[in-house]
Amino acid sequence: CNAKEIYNATILKYNNYFIERQLSPDTVSLYITALRIYLDYLVDNHMIDHNPAKRVRSVKKPKSRREALTKDEAQRLLGLEFGNTLEDKRNKALLHLKLLTGLRDVSIIRLNAEDLQTKEGKHILYYATKGSSLKDNFVILDTELYKIIKYYIDCRTVSDKDPLFGSCSDRNMGQRLTTQSIGIIIRSLFKRADIDRRGIS
Repeated sequence: CNAKEIYNATILKYNNYFIERQLSPDTVSLYITALRIYLDYLVDNHMIDHNPAKRVRSVKKPKSRREALTKDEAQRLLGLEFGNTLEDKRNKALLHLKLLTGLRDVSIIRLNAEDLQTKEGKHILYYATKGSSLKDNFVILDTELYKIIKYYIDCRTVSDKDPLFGSCSDRNMGQRLTTQSIGIIIRSLFKRADIDRRGIS
């Protein structure tokens, strides 16, 4: 079409065309950048009055995935020795749950004592995913993991609605953990296992 007939809507359609084709964000951004350069050239040569592509936002790139633990690192974490304090029992249960089920912190902090159940001989932990209030997802725990978590629970006086993992500090004893507090706990365990590199989960 004539250069003067290029408007914002046309640019948006061009952008959406590539997105609908499920091209990667990098590829879409490359095309849009090339278009901006071409339209800037037209503006500089007085062929169009303005560059409509400047108002089109670049496609957001997905956050890079965290690097997974190696087999050796996971074994070192699972092999950590823990004491007999309530905090030690909680940290062991939390670490093993994360390593063996892959549950995200946002799901773990919302777990209640009642979410750990045994049905027909299977140990089940119900959880809610991010953005959902319903605990309609579950993981089946092996016997060893179930015993570790149950041992921690049995050392506390909890009701069904109490958090599965609670704080052990004097100020917040028994209160629900936050994702930040879980991060601190896990990083401290990483340090004990001599795992000191960023970007791993």
